Amino acid sequence: MATLTSLIDHLEQSGSRQEARKILSPHRGLPGLSQAYFERIATHFSSNPARAYSLADHWRLVASLGDDPSYAYRAKGVADRGRGNWLASARSFMKAGELAKTAGHRYSFQAGAVDALARAAKMAEAEQLAEELSSGLKSLDEPLFAARIELNLGNVLLLQDRMKESRVHLEKALSAFEERDRKSVV
Repeated sequence: MATLTSLIDHLEQSGSRQEARKILSPHRGLPGLSQAYFERIATHFSSNPARAYSLADHWRLVASLGDDPSYAYRAKGVADRGRGNWLASARSFMKAGELAKTAGHRYSFQAGAVDALARAAKMAEAEQLAEELSSGLKSLDEPLFAARIELNLGNVLLLQDRMKESRVHLEKALSAFEERDRKSVV
């Protein structure tokens, strides 16, 4: 059986959807496939966006043949974000959360939707989603993931020159990060 790395390598090199389907079909539901696919896209996104977009174009195939469609929707969300398709990106990240297999992932996989909604001029929805995600993550005792949501919202507000509101969220994030540092020293 092919390793996940070599399988994603082959998928990247496929020239068509039909070829990609032939590559993935024998490995339907292979544990870890969807996550490996997403991680490869995330890795390429900062260094070679064109390569990330090309691989992300197989998201539907990975959603149907992989082991966890939530990762395929995250991949689509990243590609939509990079292409400036903000509402599509937000919907993709929210769908990823909806399909996620764990409670923590249900909240954390939607984090990218906060920024995407704000950039799509849907600020009220972005703020509401950030509050829901942060509260949900805190209830699961995931303060660092909740802090990332606060950081995300603080940055969005900062970009809109809403300094006072931004500061509240950035201070919440900073407080959580400092608390983690205090616990790791002890």
